[in-house]
Amino acid sequence: MSGLSATRTFRGRSSAHKMINSRSMIPDKLTRREVLTGIAMTSLFPIASLKAESDSSQPCFTSAVEMAQLIRAKKLSAREALDEHLKQIDRVNPKVNAIVTLVAEMAVEAAARADEMQARGEQLGPLHDLPVAHKDLFDTRGIRTTFGSPLYKDYVPTEDNIVVEYMRRAGAIIVGKTNTPEFGAGSQTFNTVFGVTRNPYDLSKTCGGSSGGAAVALACGMVPGRYRIRRRRLAV
Repeated sequence: MSGLSATRTFRGRSSAHKMINSRSMIPDKLTRREVLTGIAMTSLFPIASLKAESDSSQPCFTSAVEMAQLIRAKKLSAREALDEHLKQIDRVNPKVNAIVTLVAEMAVEAAARADEMQARGEQLGPLHDLPVAHKDLFDTRGIRTTFGSPLYKDYVPTEDNIVVEYMRRAGAIIVGKTNTPEFGAGSQTFNTVFGVTRNPYDLSKTCGGSSGGAAVALACGMVPGRYRIRRRRLAV
């Protein structure tokens, strides 16, 4: 579970825990039914303001759905989509440290195969050519997986986690691994192997955890997500 927290980065327990547990943040009069109804209603409406603020000319800031549609319509190739994301990773990641293991060459080869599949008219998976970066708690075949721990800093799995396996089968292209606290045990994203992941909206603050690396990669357009990315307030 992760968010882009507004608490400051430090090694130890986060004051965010106290904030989250504070009763003042949760209205006493809301019933469980009202909360669930509110969540359901918000999913029915597109976030138009977020889409209006994004730059649709850059594939790395379009939604995963839009990107998949462009690729299937042959308006965007697998190589082009990947190239845009790799450029974004190269530009932004040094400032935020979200993607801690990058497998660009492996991804380029996969993108080339994806284009060839489409050219031959083969059946395409639902995630065909969408760049993904897996949390560094998931085993990824042939890709370093550390769990954020020095005990596994050189570990390279020979098999995929089931989530990774299914996403590969669906056509996703792995670009790397995202940072996490050691063994995912923490509300701040840092470890002794890769260091701290920064909040892209304010580099002096934490991104939360334990999926802080994943959240920051998504917020910075290094991987596509459900919605277009809001860029106005990014500090990177």
